[in-house]
Amino acid sequence: MNNKISIALGALTCAFLAACGAPVTVPATATVAPANVVATNTPVRPTATAAPVASSVPAPTVAPTAPPLPKPTSTVVPSPLLGTWRLVESSKDGKSATGVESTLVFTTDRASGNGGCNQFNGAYTANDDKLKISPLASTRMACAGPAMSQETWYLQSLQTATRYEIDGLTLRIYFGDGKPVLTLTRQSASAKPQPTAAPTLVGSAWRLVESSKDGKSAPNVESTIRFDEKSVSGKGGCNYFGGGYTVTGDKIQFGNLASTLMACIANETMTQEAWYLKSLNTVTRYEMSGNTLKIYFDGGKHVLTFAQK
Repeated sequence: MNNKISIALGALTCAFLAACGAPVTVPATATVAPANVVATNTPVRPTATAAPVASSVPAPTVAPTAPPLPKPTSTVVPSPLLGTWRLVESSKDGKSATGVESTLVFTTDRASGNGGCNQFNGAYTANDDKLKISPLASTRMACAGPAMSQETWYLQSLQTATRYEIDGLTLRIYFGDGKPVLTLTRQSASAKPQPTAAPTLVGSAWRLVESSKDGKSAPNVESTIRFDEKSVSGKGGCNYFGGGYTVTGDKIQFGNLASTLMACIANETMTQEAWYLKSLNTVTRYEMSGNTLKIYFDGGKHVLTFAQK
């Protein structure tokens, strides 16, 4: 009510001054809130803030983890000794006699060959340039001329080998106190054609299972045979043996087999060895099927059966 009266008085005053020619100054008027608006003590809620917009920059990509590298595998390097060698000379005993051929054949773990008259066979080890040849077993034939003399010093030299050198096609084996040397040359396959074993026999090793004549191999007694390129070796049960052999088709023949001369306590071991070696000295042919080898002996009437090792 008081506001309305004040407004009316103000209006009359302005009209009077205007009539008298005086300038009129309009006072600032207070803004009146609408009558229907009721002031309250309720606090004003802040306006909701919009969620920040996601950055358009892509997140860094994590590189995939590389798979682990495979472990390097060891490679077995063939020994340079492997193969056939022919004696040229000995710095101690002289040159190889004319018409006498002394040879040496290295396989992965055996040393064999011809001394000049007899076949020989034994084990060997080679580490770096060190060489050791075990006591050699040989056949026991007698030959005329210089062959026997050369064979004697040749085999003695081999069994005292200490180290070796290879230079191209030349092999030098130092023996004794390491000063004297055997000089050999690598022999090519075509140098001197000789009967060779069937490829399936070479490098194979077998264990005796039974004899159709003498029965099964005794328990705890192992009789074996192994074929290398030109030699055969094995164990009778107590003693080791070795010698040469030839194969033509399915026909097989062993040379005179030499063996060590140990005596074993078990009677069954010596008994089996006796008939086993006797059977091998009369073999005639063989058959191979899978992991089984059959060697026929005694005119083909009986058979030795072996299982592959």
